[in-house]
Amino acid sequence: MDGPQDDASEENTGSSERRSSIASRSTTGRLKPKLSRFARLMARNAVAVVVAVVAGVATFLLTSIFSSQTPVRQSSHLPEVNASTEKLLYSPDELSVDVNHTPSTHANCWTLSIASPRPDAYRCMIGNYIYDPCFASELLKPTVVCPTAPWRNVAFTAIPTSPLSDIDKGLTQQEVALDRGAHPRPIPSNVTSNPNYVWALKLSNGVGCFKATGASGGIASLNATFDCTNGGQLEGAIDTANVLWTAVYFPPATHVAIQMPIAEAWF
Repeated sequence: MDGPQDDASEENTGSSERRSSIASRSTTGRLKPKLSRFARLMARNAVAVVVAVVAGVATFLLTSIFSSQTPVRQSSHLPEVNASTEKLLYSPDELSVDVNHTPSTHANCWTLSIASPRPDAYRCMIGNYIYDPCFASELLKPTVVCPTAPWRNVAFTAIPTSPLSDIDKGLTQQEVALDRGAHPRPIPSNVTSNPNYVWALKLSNGVGCFKATGASGGIASLNATFDCTNGGQLEGAIDTANVLWTAVYFPPATHVAIQMPIAEAWF
C-alpha cells in the first residue's frame, strides 16, 4: 500500500512540477515578450508625439517671426530706362468730353479736403458717397469738379448746396496762414515738388489709386495710405528718393508686397 501511494505521490508531485514548469515557461516565454513589445511600441509613439509637438512649436515660432516682416519684391511692370514719374497739377477748368455735366446734381461740401491741402479742394457728399477732393471751378462758379479718374480726365460736376465761402469762414488761424481762405485762392507755385500734395497716383501697371481719407484696413505692420480702384492698397509713404517714384503696392486679396513704380502723380 505504501509503495503504490508513494509512486502516485511522486507521480502527482512530478505532474505538479511539470505544470509549474509549463506555467513558468508560459509566463516567461509568451506573456512577458508581449508586454515588452507593447511597452516598446508605446515608448516609440510617445517619442514621436513629443518630436511632433516640438517641431510644431518651432514651426509656429519661425512663422510668427518671419511673417511679421512682409518681404517686398520688385514689380514686373518695369518702365523704360531713365523713366521718371510724371508730376501733374490738376485743373478743374480744363474739362473734356469725359466730364459728366449734371447741373441738377447737388453736393454737400461741408469742409475742406482731407486728401489734398490745396486751397481750392473740398470734401463733398453727393448722395450717399463722399468725394474727396472736389475742386472749385473758377469758370463754372459755383460748380465743383470731382475727378474720378484724372489719368483719363474723367470727372463729374455738382452744385454746392451752400456757398464755398461759408466753409472758408470756419478756417483756423493755421489754415488762414496757408492761404486756404484767401480769395481768390492761389495754388502754391511749389505744389508739384511737395509729395504732401499728392492725392492720386497712376501706377506703372495702369492701376489708379486715391489718397485714403477714411477707415482703411492696413496690411502687415503698415497703414494704408492710398486705396486703389481695383481693390488693392498702397502702404506707407511714397519713395521719392529717385526721379522715378515708387510705392509699396498690395494687390487685392493678397499679402504680397510689390515695390511698384509710379507713372503719374496728381497734385
